[in-house]
Amino acid sequence: GHKMYKGIHTPLISKELWEKAVNTLQSSHRPYQLKRKFAFGGLLVCGTCNCTVLGQMAKGKYTYYRCSFSKGHHRHSGYLKEDELANKFFEVVHSISFPIEVTKWLEKGMTTLIKQNTESSAPTIEILKKDYDVIYKKLSRLYDLQLEGKCSSEMFCIKEKELTSKLQEIKTIIDSYGKKHEDIIPKAQKVFSAINDMPHLYNMANNEEKAEILKLLANKYILNGKEITPNYKAPFCYFAK
Repeated sequence: GHKMYKGIHTPLISKELWEKAVNTLQSSHRPYQLKRKFAFGGLLVCGTCNCTVLGQMAKGKYTYYRCSFSKGHHRHSGYLKEDELANKFFEVVHSISFPIEVTKWLEKGMTTLIKQNTESSAPTIEILKKDYDVIYKKLSRLYDLQLEGKCSSEMFCIKEKELTSKLQEIKTIIDSYGKKHEDIIPKAQKVFSAINDMPHLYNMANNEEKAEILKLLANKYILNGKEITPNYKAPFCYFAK
């Protein structure tokens, strides 16, 4: 006695979206929803299954971190207290710093390398300067011909544009040799200083600020048991011990 009629109205959602929603609701692995924000949440992935390591509260006052088990439970999935995790992260931050003696050694090595590069490029710069002088004389001669009425306006415009463009091109190349190395040492000193200040800044920061520092240093952190392996970003990957 129940007769069904085919609807003619426009569906509110597509059939595909409806089926996806039903499957999600029926799935045994529903998305994990955080009830509160944890300082180091989202920084770590499980070394066993590559799932996200999440924070959780215990007894209403203790914060722990563990694998989310999004792909199912497994062994080697212990809990790590937030304070213990913060200390582990300090080791990660400290591992990219180096003694002042090493900093001075790096700066000295860079200065020597820059000097060698500058000396090796000197012959090339000299050739470029000679080319510049030749073209500049041609341009000056062009102006003289134009003033003497020996060059048409059309030809003058074409040749002036051509020679001026060549002069600018050569000048840009010569300037690039001069500027190529002039800022390297000051920039390197700032990088070295920032890297060596990281451990102190980390210790002075609260956990939320610590997390921001950690985001600057690495793309992700892998948790294996109670050990953390960072995937450092450049340039920090070059200084990691």
